[in-house]
Amino acid sequence: PVLEPYKYAQRILSRPVVRQYEERPGRDGLQGRVPLQRRVVQDRRSGRGTMSFKDGSSYQGSWKECLKHGKGVFKWNNGSAYDGDWSNGKREGHGRCTYEDGSRYEGSFKNNCRDGRGTFWARDGATYTGEWTANEKHGNGKYTWHDGSTFEGNWNRGNMASGSLRCADGRVERM
Repeated sequence: PVLEPYKYAQRILSRPVVRQYEERPGRDGLQGRVPLQRRVVQDRRSGRGTMSFKDGSSYQGSWKECLKHGKGVFKWNNGSAYDGDWSNGKREGHGRCTYEDGSRYEGSFKNNCRDGRGTFWARDGATYTGEWTANEKHGNGKYTWHDGSTFEGNWNRGNMASGSLRCADGRVERM
């Protein structure tokens, strides 16, 4: 039967395209075999799918024109993982990252870095909740050591700048 052009296009676009193809090395240098449910827009991946890289890392989530975009999970081959928002191939927005050593972070990301408000839990039990800029504690925040001591105040490029240091023994020092 002959279909009218708009009905034919609707029918084609409503079906997902599933293909396997060889990835060429990208900007991050990774290369792998890609099973991906996708729409092809001018030879670029879009939609949801999974990509496994030769080094053992993988990404499962949304794609837009060959870039991670939307919600997705990236797992590195060392056991680290990121679950959250992506924009144009970069961690951007809210996300959760677990690291190889057991530490973790939840909060804002910008340009692949912890940036904005977030909480970091170190493997030794220490925590930091506050502002971040380019992966460094920067701005207002509170750091709590595993023994209960705290520093609350301003941070400058990862260093305590001004605030209150409350020691586990009860002493308080202004900085």
